[in-house]
Amino acid sequence: MLSLRQLYHLLGTLILFFALFSGSWFLWLLGTSFFALYAMRRWWLTKLPQLVTVSWEADQSRVMPGTPVQILLTLVNRSWLPLPLTRLQFSLPEHVHIEGADSVTVSQKRAIAELWLSVPRKSQVERSLTLIPSQRGVIWLSELQGEALDPFGGDGCPMVLPMPFSLLVYPAILPLPSFSLGETEAVGNRLSRQRTQDDPTFLRGLRPYAAGDRLRSIDWKASAKTSELQTRQYEYTARASWRIVGHILPSYEPTLMRFNDAVNERTISCLAALATRCRQEGLSYELLLNVRFRGKEHFDLPKGSGKKHYVQAMTQLARLSQYIPTSLPLLLRRLEHSREKEALLIVTPRMDDFIRESMQRLLRRGHTVLLMDVSGERPVYQQIAVASPPAGKGGVAR
Repeated sequence: MLSLRQLYHLLGTLILFFALFSGSWFLWLLGTSFFALYAMRRWWLTKLPQLVTVSWEADQSRVMPGTPVQILLTLVNRSWLPLPLTRLQFSLPEHVHIEGADSVTVSQKRAIAELWLSVPRKSQVERSLTLIPSQRGVIWLSELQGEALDPFGGDGCPMVLPMPFSLLVYPAILPLPSFSLGETEAVGNRLSRQRTQDDPTFLRGLRPYAAGDRLRSIDWKASAKTSELQTRQYEYTARASWRIVGHILPSYEPTLMRFNDAVNERTISCLAALATRCRQEGLSYELLLNVRFRGKEHFDLPKGSGKKHYVQAMTQLARLSQYIPTSLPLLLRRLEHSREKEALLIVTPRMDDFIRESMQRLLRRGHTVLLMDVSGERPVYQQIAVASPPAGKGGVAR
């Protein structure tokens, strides 16, 4: 079968051949026009991406799973020729439900949507779509594949229309049971070291100095008057501070022949639920994950609170993909050397002997440890206590 170029050249050559013998100027012009038409078609295909543009406007850029996002697609035609039955095609992950398209097919885990638009010359056409994502992550769309009818009789005019678009989908929030490690009190109220924050604004009174009190809490004027050291007592205005540690498993374990994608998604959803609860109660927290992040062996979101810190935590959890897990006991080993007494909340879908030993070392160093087991469908809290040493090691059994 002849191509369009060969057909134009064949018709032009035949007409010019007859014009050569007949001497007709009309046949000369008609034969030359077929060669000119193909040159004009090549120019049209080159200028088409500049004459046709597409824009994409969304009413939201950060959503929760299951939230519909309204999209307004605008196709602009700046040429003097109309574009009837122009086809636009784009693909998104298969978990994104697309409404408003002319046809949607699923192939190779991608949802392929097609739109058919007819655009008059020097005009534009709008089309409304609805996207409903069902999983966390970042949905990217960089370009649209388009095809317009060829005004010169060809099969079609393919074109690539750039259109940068991204949609951030936060992790799902799972319902969690209530938990508490006890109220924290300000410096100067108890004799032992506590994980507290100084708040010298509200002074409650004085008490005699006891071993272990900080020097900053000593009232030197009152000590000079009474001839003995006096320690300030503050109101109970300090807030709890948490260290949330997330245990991420490898996506696939060859030795067990098991995929852990569903378990990791449940772990990430529980971490998002904990961040949401800390945001609602105004608690300060630090987020740690046993995954490599920017050249480090683990991900560490510094301690903070408030809306900005919460958005940052949810954004990092939503973008967590193609991760390389590291050792959780190694991460817990680094936390053992903290100078302050920490409240640790460990979220793990799997407990082994190495993790239990790391928790016991944390407890013996004075840290408080709360375990969240997410191996089942519903998370369960477990308060970890210091295990008594076995008989014959470190003491005599009674």
